[in-house]
Amino acid sequence: MSRYRKIECKLWNSNEFSMLSSNTKLVYLHLLSANVSNPVGCYVANLPGLSAELRLDLKTYQASFDTLVQNSLVKYDKDTQVIFLPDFLSYNLPANPNVIKSWEKIINELPECDLKEALFDAFCAMADDVSLACQEQIEILLSKEGKPFRIQEQYQEQYQYKKTKINKIKNKNSSQNEQEQETEKMLSLPEDVFVSFEEQRSQAALDARVILNFLNEKAKRAYRPVSGNLALIEGRLLSGATMQQCKQVICKKVREWKDNEKMREYLRPATLFRASNFEQYLGELVEVNDE
Repeated sequence: MSRYRKIECKLWNSNEFSMLSSNTKLVYLHLLSANVSNPVGCYVANLPGLSAELRLDLKTYQASFDTLVQNSLVKYDKDTQVIFLPDFLSYNLPANPNVIKSWEKIINELPECDLKEALFDAFCAMADDVSLACQEQIEILLSKEGKPFRIQEQYQEQYQYKKTKINKIKNKNSSQNEQEQETEKMLSLPEDVFVSFEEQRSQAALDARVILNFLNEKAKRAYRPVSGNLALIEGRLLSGATMQQCKQVICKKVREWKDNEKMREYLRPATLFRASNFEQYLGELVEVNDE
């Protein structure tokens, strides 16, 4: 099991992280690399033990930990004492399929709770950034848990096409000529398959600016159309959310938080369009519509 953890340098420039106190930043870095942590960023730990390891008094550690939970940088299940770091896998992608195989033991040792389900969702989200071999291993891992392998819609055709063709190439009964033909088709994949994806990305980039302007208008803010703000919105659009749903989430949260001095500061892209938060907010919209 790897005893090293990675973080992205841009973390220090992110609005969400830079607004934290020094102690809270320290606690977050500690949670990423604590001795009880593991390669998937989801583990069982108690706060007294963590604070003792950092040599920080429990009251201070608890206050910083609670702030991280409130900002969705950390998720915590009190009943099982499971800690989940939603961004951990984005910093620590698996190097090869064998790494993912080793995760099975970690998953089996985790107690059943909602955060275990959140971890499975993180596996699916991570799949877009790893090789096909790793995607296949993630699919195997999830199937053992009885969970579906969900990847972003724009990658579905790419994934299924590659998987089918590569399996055919590996078929021992296929002739050398057939293998060469299939390999040639694989090499033409960007032209044949990825055009629609590039179109989706271009449209998402345009729509993200419209949505950011809508947020500024409704929340009386002035967020600039920089990559840090737009990338989150684009990510939600590319994962299947519509512009209308994004606007509905904004309107609902503005209504709920605009008069709350503590909560209105979270009317920002980093909170509203973080993947885990946004899915929860969408679920709230469904409940409203069902009534």
